Amino acid sequence: MLMYGIPNCDTVRKAKKFLYNQGVSFDFIDFRKDSIEEDKLLNIIEKCGWERILNKRSKTYRSLNDNEKQNMSIQILLQNLTLIKRPLLISKNNILVGFSENEYLEFINFN
Repeated sequence: MLMYGIPNCDTVRKAKKFLYNQGVSFDFIDFRKDSIEEDKLLNIIEKCGWERILNKRSKTYRSLNDNEKQNMSIQILLQNLTLIKRPLLISKNNILVGFSENEYLEFINFN
């Protein structure tokens, strides 16, 4: 199981703590240090959709100009990984975006 995120994000911290408390092992990938491969990100977007992936409440999103917001692309996401909602929890072909205890329980019980 992989978790993508940023260590100082409150939601990521809650998700990590929840998984630790459930005894679930996972590898954490820090967006700021290790990035994410373009093909993997495209696969995530294909499965989850832009609306689910794009973090429109982020400072990064608010700093984009109108043209960038209207023409969001994979390149813009790869250059600004904080535009991706966090955490991303990936196991096999299953993906969770964000954190909800109920969704995480279902996810770990299914995987």
